[in-house]
Amino acid sequence: MRRLQVIADAFGDPQLEFAGGPYLAVCAAPPPNLLPDDYLAVPGAADNGSVTRALRSRFPGNAQGRKLEPGAKGQYLPDLVIYHYTSERRAREGASRLRDAVLRANPSEMSSSHL
Repeated sequence: MRRLQVIADAFGDPQLEFAGGPYLAVCAAPPPNLLPDDYLAVPGAADNGSVTRALRSRFPGNAQGRKLEPGAKGQYLPDLVIYHYTSERRAREGASRLRDAVLRANPSEMSSSHL
């Protein structure tokens, strides 16, 4: 119920067009030991801090590139926790793609313990 109040309070501002908060990954199975801790956004976790702040149409955690108008007014709300569920099947199927993407992006970031 707290999340609904956070949303209602934020959208009391008629100029606000979107809001977001920290994403917490909820996996049906333990995630594979593939990614370093600083790659947690890949399986669906993102935390942009504990301070309410303005967001632009492109912001950290908006990996999906949501279609927002340039200049859209948004707000990051640290109390608006979003639980991002990942099924066991999806985690298993995506594990090798995630590893390959990280290796392509920066091979030195992946230690042998993550392979």
